[in-house]
Amino acid sequence: MATVNNATYPMIRFGTGDLTVISDEPCPCGRTAPRMLGWRGRADEVTKVRGMFIHPRQVDEVAARAGGVVRCQVVVGREGHQDMLIFRAELAPGAEAAAVKGAVVSAIRDVMKLRGSVEIVPAGAIPDAARKIADERKWD
Repeated sequence: MATVNNATYPMIRFGTGDLTVISDEPCPCGRTAPRMLGWRGRADEVTKVRGMFIHPRQVDEVAARAGGVVRCQVVVGREGHQDMLIFRAELAPGAEAAAVKGAVVSAIRDVMKLRGSVEIVPAGAIPDAARKIADERKWD
């Protein structure tokens, strides 16, 4: 991102958490200064879905509001040119799947300001070390 207050000396700002690669190799255009080779991802789990940033704490808040969720994860993917959000949830013993599913859908809208689908998965399907937000989109 650049802020141009003076066309001769633009101020370049870097958003914290963005990952990039710096190369010392000369550019094909002939410039010899070090250059960034593009955006490679983020250092944290904050993910932008359909123009809205979602945070891991929001995933936990959705689960807390719904009740009956032991472990959860949000999976972000793409279908065509549209981002898809899937909330995967492991249920507590005795929790009714239909009731939890409805509560999660409502909580996603309230907390994340997005629409998403809910997938009830068997116990142990989400590993202990799994990220709260798994971004599985391909940008090729």
